This record gives sequence, structure tokens and C-alpha cells, in this order.
Amino acid sequence: MAQAKSRKTPWGPLAISEKQTVQVKLGDLVLWMRKEEPELLVAHAYGNNAQPAETGWTRLWVEGAELYLAPALPDLPVVVRTEHPFCLPPDHSADLTVVLPLWAQLRIDTAPLPLLDFPTVPLSKSWFGTFTDGALSYWVHSDLWRGNSLPNVSPCEGLLAIHVSNNAHEMLQVDHFAIPAPSLSLYSDGERFWLESLTFSYRGQRLHTQTRRRARAPRAAGRSTEVAAARESAPRTFAGRVFGRRGELPGIGVRFR
Repeated sequence: MAQAKSRKTPWGPLAISEKQTVQVKLGDLVLWMRKEEPELLVAHAYGNNAQPAETGWTRLWVEGAELYLAPALPDLPVVVRTEHPFCLPPDHSADLTVVLPLWAQLRIDTAPLPLLDFPTVPLSKSWFGTFTDGALSYWVHSDLWRGNSLPNVSPCEGLLAIHVSNNAHEMLQVDHFAIPAPSLSLYSDGERFWLESLTFSYRGQRLHTQTRRRARAPRAAGRSTEVAAARESAPRTFAGRVFGRRGELPGIGVRFR
């Protein structure tokens, strides 16, 4: 196979000539795409020294369609285990920012659904919650940023602003918590990606936490536009398991940044 031509910009239209192989790096994900009309051959792997397996090519029939790569949010909830847990007293609140990895979708202009859908970093899945009150989720290790402090992010990461309020008569330990990623939209301010902001209202261990979607990017995003709709529909306000409890068996998270 001929030497793959690399792209500097990960998102947007793909210009692939006949018999040409294009390589795209998105976080830890490497994509190879080769056009052999009427088919498009696609392979993927992870890591800096990744190479496409000879038997790992997917063949897509996309004759005459315009190809492009689009960012998206994970297809399962994401449990964030913070590197620096803290406690929130009753009647107190905190503004947090976390970073989540994005997904890469290979799309064509003539189909509403993506042709292929890949995480930009390999993530592990684990169960969050109890057997009767839980969900299969991705687990990641990440820092938390407080107040107006914002981290630098790559084009394959999104910022999520969260307002946490402790409305219970007990301490809230912020150690690991679940993000309903499939129910959120993704926005861009032209430089960074932002998830729609969330408010968590903690009501005690015996009650579900109330989650409110703000249905827009946070103020820090300025003038932003929606670039990816939510994968799943959800009400603006809903209750469910958000914060992990002490003594629970944690998932095997991946530190992706």
C-alpha cells in the first residue's frame, strides 16, 4: 500500500482521491481511509505507532457521497473519578469544570446516521451503581477545575461546566460521579468544544440526585453553536444516581490526559 497522506485538521470534509490512502490522527485514534470506487476502505487503531491490520479494513459503499469527520459525545454515561476528591458541606455549592474525550464519527452528506463511530481514546467499561440501580458506563480519571480556571484542551476533548449544590443534611464527598453524556449536546466557540452545562442537586444518599440540563453551552463559551445533537432524548430535569458512595468498588478508569 502507498504511503498514507496525513491531515493536519481532524474535523471537517475529507478529500480522498482514487487509490489514495489518507491518515487522520484524533487523540489516540488513528484512522486510515482509502478510496477504491465505489468503495471506501477504513481501518483504525490506537497509539502513536499504530498500523492498520491487513485484515482490519471495513468496506463501505459510498459512491459519489461527500465524506467528513464530525465530533460527537460518548454513547454511554461517563463516570469521572477525580484525582483530588473534596467534601461539600450542606447548603454549599461549587462550580466545576471537567474534560471529557470526544468520539469521532465518519459521515456522509446523504445519510442521517454515521457510517462509523469511534472513541478518540480507548476507554474501559464498568458498572456504576448497584445491580438494581445502575448502568454500564465508561470510567475516566480526570482533574477538576474550580471557578473560572479552565484547562487547555485538544481538538478531541470537550469542556463540561457543572454546578453542584448540596441540599442534604449531610456532607457530600465528590470523588466520582456520572455524566449523562448521551443526553447532552456538543457546542463549539470556534476554538474549543463545550458540552451543555449541568446542575446537580444532591439530596442525600437515600434519594436520587436531581440533574438539570441547561440546554445550552455555559457563559464561558461565549457565542457558540451546536455541532452535535444529543444521541438520546432526555427531559430537561430528571433524577438518578450521580455520586458514588464510599466503600463502593470503583471502575477501572483510564486517565486520558
